[in-house]
Amino acid sequence: MQLHPTCTRHALAAPGQVAPENHAGMFRSLCACFLSVFIRVRLWLRRKSLSVLRHRPELLFFALAICVANAPLLTGHWWQALTFQPEAVRAGQWWRLLTHPFVHVTWYHLLLDGAAFFVLYVGLLEKSLGRRLACILGAAIGSLAAAWSSPTAAMGLCGLSGVAHGLMAISALELLSARKPHSAEWRVGLATFALVVGKAAYEALAGRMFFAFLDFGLLGSPVSVSHAGGIMGGITMSLILSLGKTHKSRLLRGEPRPPLGGSCEIGSPQNAPSH
Repeated sequence: MQLHPTCTRHALAAPGQVAPENHAGMFRSLCACFLSVFIRVRLWLRRKSLSVLRHRPELLFFALAICVANAPLLTGHWWQALTFQPEAVRAGQWWRLLTHPFVHVTWYHLLLDGAAFFVLYVGLLEKSLGRRLACILGAAIGSLAAAWSSPTAAMGLCGLSGVAHGLMAISALELLSARKPHSAEWRVGLATFALVVGKAAYEALAGRMFFAFLDFGLLGSPVSVSHAGGIMGGITMSLILSLGKTHKSRLLRGEPRPPLGGSCEIGSPQNAPSH
């Protein structure tokens, strides 16, 4: 599956103003209300036959978060108090680190990022909720770190596409590891991985989006390195989880740890080094 070229994490069109102090209280109230709605809907889902949401209830959390964070789009604005602004974060508005991926600058931006994120997340093969959320966290941290270090970081950041690119790379790696080598699905995974990594590498090196002609002036100012950061963060977290899972499986089976320098048995003639 190919990500839409304009599903990017973005710098805002102009630097946002630092929110006043009462935003902290508003944010806490919003979280309490959001949690109440989430619990009520989750209890309702247990009595219904919505299989996707019953098996992956976090999709409801993501959907509600995106709806709340983008409600100002109905009036032609975006919620600047929830976007990432370095100066505001340094001033103590830490919630921006958590909320900025859910905010989008236009309905077009929201449509592209939101559709890519949900399609890719539902397609993950990972069964564990904790591991899926860890992959999202890794992609988000990688994307933010790359964008924060870029020259345009002071303009502000928002959007889910850095996470979506990370999920696309993880999905491709899942196909490569779960399918028989050289099978049709394995080839799809290989092609997808090469596509998303090549696209992100071009954007990071060239400093512009690969499909910039589809911007239509509705996507703010894209941060070209954020996609590469999302991919690197997602892959790193996926590898960490994979190593931990392998180690846990060995412990459960009672297998000893392999000796340093290889698994050859000392004194075994067939494994003796030759000169």
